[in-house]
Amino acid sequence: MPKDVLVLSGVLRGQGNTDALLSRLLHGKKSDCLWLAFGGDTVSPCVNCKACKTQSVCRIADGMQKVYSAAQSAKYVVLASPVYFGNLTGFLLDVLSRFQCCFKDGYRTAPIIGPKKEGAVILTAGGYGETAFAEKQARLMLKMLNVENPTMITSYQTDTVSAISDTGALNKIDALRRRWFS
Repeated sequence: MPKDVLVLSGVLRGQGNTDALLSRLLHGKKSDCLWLAFGGDTVSPCVNCKACKTQSVCRIADGMQKVYSAAQSAKYVVLASPVYFGNLTGFLLDVLSRFQCCFKDGYRTAPIIGPKKEGAVILTAGGYGETAFAEKQARLMLKMLNVENPTMITSYQTDTVSAISDTGALNKIDALRRRWFS
C-alpha cells in the first residue's frame, strides 16, 4: 500500500530536538509514512561508478531504493535534520549524492521522481546556527523529488532551549499539519 508521506530523517539519536518537531508534525500519522532514517536504513554515497550512464538507475541496492519507489506515490515529503557545522547530517548527504543517477554529463536526463508534491524541511541548530547551506542542500534534495518551495521550519539555540519550546517553529508545524492532514 502506498504511503502518503515520505520522511527523510537525518536524526542521529532519537528523542532529540529534530525528532520532537517531526513527531509533532506526524503525530497519529506514522502509519501513513515511509521512513528512511539513519540507523534504520543503510544508504551508501554515490561511488561514481558511472553505471547510471547506461542504465538510468543507480546500481547500488540499499535503502535508497525505498526513496525512488515511495517518491512515485507520496503526496508529501519531509526532510528533517539537525545542523552540524552548517550542514545536513552525513546520512542525508549520502542520500543527496544518490540523485546523481538523474543526470548525464551535467544535464538532467532521467525524469524528476514522481508527481509534484508538497514538502517541508525541519532543521534544528544550536546557537544562532548557520543554516543557509543546509537549507540550500535540503531544497535541492526535495527538488529532485519534485517538491518546489518547501515549507522551511527552523529552530535555533537548541543547545539552550528545547525546540519543543520554540513557539515560532511550533506554529509553523501546527499550520502545516492542519494544511496537510485536516
